[in-house]
Amino acid sequence: MWAVPPATWSEAGVPVLAIEVISPTSAPRDRGTKRRIYQQAGVGEYWIVDVDARIIERWHPEDQRPEIVHERLTAELPGGVIVAVALADVLPGPMPTADSPVPRGTLSREVLLSKTRDE
Repeated sequence: MWAVPPATWSEAGVPVLAIEVISPTSAPRDRGTKRRIYQQAGVGEYWIVDVDARIIERWHPEDQRPEIVHERLTAELPGGVIVAVALADVLPGPMPTADSPVPRGTLSREVLLSKTRDE
């Protein structure tokens, strides 16, 4: 922490983690423009929380595609701080299945389900 809080964002430096909870109207901007801004700035991790799909998309600066997380998300931040989120605790409801409709603005069903099968 700072002895004196920064007066400007440039004094604060690049965030190690940015989290967006998307809505149908913000999804294109959060997944497109904001994601590219965060990646170019070197933000360590960018989490896009999709409440409708009950997933978190995890992005790193070098990623071309997100990691799709549907059960538990764990990240180690600078200083050895561990952040762990059980999605069932914050996004109650079942994980989408092959028969579930894909909410508007969500990544394709194939990306979502192929990631599920790989884990």
